[in-house]
Amino acid sequence: MLTDEMLLERTGLLLSQREVLLGSRYAGLQQLREHDNRLLAGLRLLRRRGLGRTDTGEIADSMGDSSRPWLAWLLTPLDASPRDAWDAKALHAPEATLSQALWLAAIKLTLDELPLRQLLASSAIGGGGEFCWQLASYLAVPGLSTPGLTSPDLTSPGLDIGEGEQVAPAYFWYLASTGQVAAKDRLLAHAGDAGPVALQAKLALYLLGQGGDEPRLLEQLLQQGLQDSDYVPLLLCGAPAQSKVAMLNLLLQTGALPRRVGALGYSGLSKFVPLLRDLATQTESPEQTEPSGLGEHSDPGEDSEPDELAEAAADALCLLLGVEEGERLLETAVEAVPNFGPEPVLAGRTLEGDALDAIWHGGNQAQRWAAACHAKLRRPELPLSRPDGLLGGQWHSC
Repeated sequence: MLTDEMLLERTGLLLSQREVLLGSRYAGLQQLREHDNRLLAGLRLLRRRGLGRTDTGEIADSMGDSSRPWLAWLLTPLDASPRDAWDAKALHAPEATLSQALWLAAIKLTLDELPLRQLLASSAIGGGGEFCWQLASYLAVPGLSTPGLTSPDLTSPGLDIGEGEQVAPAYFWYLASTGQVAAKDRLLAHAGDAGPVALQAKLALYLLGQGGDEPRLLEQLLQQGLQDSDYVPLLLCGAPAQSKVAMLNLLLQTGALPRRVGALGYSGLSKFVPLLRDLATQTESPEQTEPSGLGEHSDPGEDSEPDELAEAAADALCLLLGVEEGERLLETAVEAVPNFGPEPVLAGRTLEGDALDAIWHGGNQAQRWAAACHAKLRRPELPLSRPDGLLGGQWHSC
């Protein structure tokens, strides 16, 4: 039987291991589901034993330093949790990403068996602001609304939409990612102007099947410093083949070089396989081996290490070809490489029949995310599946 100390240590370790799984090219749905089930079982057992809280109701100090803030919060029943504990900033401390903060909130809701829709609709999470809508998107909770997109309650932070009213940027993403096609008319009213509001409306409309100029939308995203937006892989997946090289050229001028190279995988273009193999097996520094064949772009120098660049290229190669075929290509001196022509390819398959379903259930995290992007673009009225969701996310079949 696990002692209290061993159980606390193991559960804290599981909390810290989740991000490692998300970044591994060898982990997929099964591994995430097993990990999260073990974590939930450990947290429930800790609650039953009354651990993590002192007799006075305060959080005990016996947990590991790296996971203690999150573990303590998860072990505290909702009625004893401070309201601002739902704020993204509280969950980001000390180093959690937004994805991890959303995952932690989903665990909290699951442990307390909370009525998700009512809790979100009552603005009990994050004061009704940005994190509320991000969590509603993450959980694919349908039908939440703010009248006319203009509620002054959504102001943390907000975009000015005129007459002193604001709307949280994440609310646009919420409408689009949960497939609320009935909101198109309201979004169209904000899409005709220039500026950040119009861009968010145009992007939401794109995800809801309205169509759009992918290179232009990407250019506007990059101009606003949003190169890490979830819209970037969606635009790459949805663009016609003749537009993708121009879009990749734009991306190659921004952000860290490994991340730019990783975008080649989301293009679905098998013609980049030789380039990715060369980058993945390079021994020179990034300054000496600059990605070629994509047109002119700025100096890739920055602070990227050769190993980091090679790993990003290997991940992108495996995103295109599948892990087994990608690694076989890296380990052999064979000159011939797979070429699927102009058709998009993902995990070594063209996107026909039940390919997306198979990739979601059997691929790694990057492949599952690309499959989710393609599925959402095919069926805009369905929610966007989240491979980083609790228990590996829910597949909204296309």
